[in-house]
Amino acid sequence: MYYTGFQQIHNPNRKWPNQVLTKPPVWLSTDLRDGNQSLINPLTIEQKWEYFQMLVEIGYTEIEVCFPAASQVEFDFTRRLIETPNIVPDTVRLRGLSPTREDFLARTVAALRGAKRASVCTYICVSDKQLKYQGFTRERALEQAVRSVRYLRSITKDDPESAAVTDWTMAFGLESYNEADHDYAVQITEAVREAWEPTVEDPLVVVLATSTEVATPNVFADQVETFRASLSDPEKISISIHTHNDRGCGVAAAELGMLAGADMVEGCLFGNGERAGNVDLVTLALNLYSRGIHPGLDFSKLYEIKRKYEKLTGLIVSQRMPYTGEFALQAFSGSHQNIIRKGIAQRVEAAEKGIRPIWDIPYLPLDPEDLGIPLDTIIRVNSQSGKAAATWILNRRWGLDIPVELQINFGGRVQMMCEALAREISHQEVINLFIASYALTPSEKYDSASNIGNISVTSDGTLQTVVGMINPADSFAIRIDGTGPDIASAVVRGLHFMKDVNAMAKIHHTQQLSERFDGKYCVLATCVEEDKTTWGYFIDENEENAQAMAVVSASLHMYRRKLSTLPLKKQNTMAKIAASSVTQTAATA
Repeated sequence: MYYTGFQQIHNPNRKWPNQVLTKPPVWLSTDLRDGNQSLINPLTIEQKWEYFQMLVEIGYTEIEVCFPAASQVEFDFTRRLIETPNIVPDTVRLRGLSPTREDFLARTVAALRGAKRASVCTYICVSDKQLKYQGFTRERALEQAVRSVRYLRSITKDDPESAAVTDWTMAFGLESYNEADHDYAVQITEAVREAWEPTVEDPLVVVLATSTEVATPNVFADQVETFRASLSDPEKISISIHTHNDRGCGVAAAELGMLAGADMVEGCLFGNGERAGNVDLVTLALNLYSRGIHPGLDFSKLYEIKRKYEKLTGLIVSQRMPYTGEFALQAFSGSHQNIIRKGIAQRVEAAEKGIRPIWDIPYLPLDPEDLGIPLDTIIRVNSQSGKAAATWILNRRWGLDIPVELQINFGGRVQMMCEALAREISHQEVINLFIASYALTPSEKYDSASNIGNISVTSDGTLQTVVGMINPADSFAIRIDGTGPDIASAVVRGLHFMKDVNAMAKIHHTQQLSERFDGKYCVLATCVEEDKTTWGYFIDENEENAQAMAVVSASLHMYRRKLSTLPLKKQNTMAKIAASSVTQTAATA
């Protein structure tokens, strides 16, 4: 093989592993520069305009807006920003990027002239391999860096006319710092510092770039820590880190770099940028947020930001992207769904008692609602989901809590449906399946007893009597006339088609549903014959009517189940018994 390993830096007294992040860094968005230059179709002025406003709304105060030497669009966009009133907030600093060439520096300053707060970032390669391929020596690179910084100073902070309007700062980028010789990187930084003459109040920003990621994140942390420790006047230098994701460790390198002493982090939304991208500023910020450190950025409408980003850039955010991806805060696994459901339920109970517990829901690193993502969306349903998904959906949609026995029964039906269709099923399909499986009617067309027929429940203090006629389906009527010690037994005794069925009925659960049902009751009931159990439910504004009709539903499901297992001759006999209730009802009427 012709590849080599990466060089470790000697840092035996490293302190960063014992550090803990307690505050966010200064954030710099380079979406409009590094991100833009990596697009197949760079943004137009109008697209950049919309993108800039999005960055401001999120809360970025350091925004790299242009590389004016690259194209006229870059220059014109920057001028439009500055010349349009009330577009750039006073708190926002605009940064332009330029190589260490006087003509490019002049062009960049011209683009930024008149801004309230502006920064020019100029850079030079410091790794020996890049210097080799560019035909530079270390000495030549150092001389060019110093000469360019002095020139930049002369046309910015040392220019009285320009300095009177604009608060100028400078950033100096050490391109491919992560592959550079440590002593040389420090040497060129010291020379640039002397040329710019920063102060503690107005420090020089030095950008330590992993221009191409080549090592593990801990190596970069050692580089950042030893770099800061080697500076002669560190109070006058602010360290910014610019990590890339070539090895998939952009976020990790940035986090360890912050532990090692970095003050600023540069990156892009959703990890846009050259090759495998820059560090994802969304992931980095929400990593802090999920640990109780507010990043100072607003991602409360994260999906809206994602949609706008995708529209403007033409890129698609991966479904598995942390926090932002479609699946990032969702669960398919039944065991995951079950503990999420139980955890959320306990939080709801605590909130009702005025308690706001810490967020510790397994499998959800933060509260989706903090990002504008409804909790209803976090549970997905496929053949791996089990009973927890169905239980969650009924609770979120209807406010209905179903008992464990029904959870198991219905969960099995959901799984069978997913397997039969060989796909995920929607929440509405789950609701439709529940209705088809346990309702008295095949749809939600009838939502109360009064819409199905006439039924009355009376009591003499000892016995319950249920009388009525119902029409659970078109051209089909059922007569009820029974008395028993409770509503369930009265209904079973009063159903003619149940006379040859040795079954017991039981009312299991009565609950008022969510607001969309206007306070109606939902009752769950079972009908049991030997080892067979069928469930039914009914919703009505009258609790007793709902109980009676739920028992009718469970009984009718038992009758249908029993009928389907009998020989054809016996089926016909039982069908005649059921039909007699319709005939007798018609005669009575």
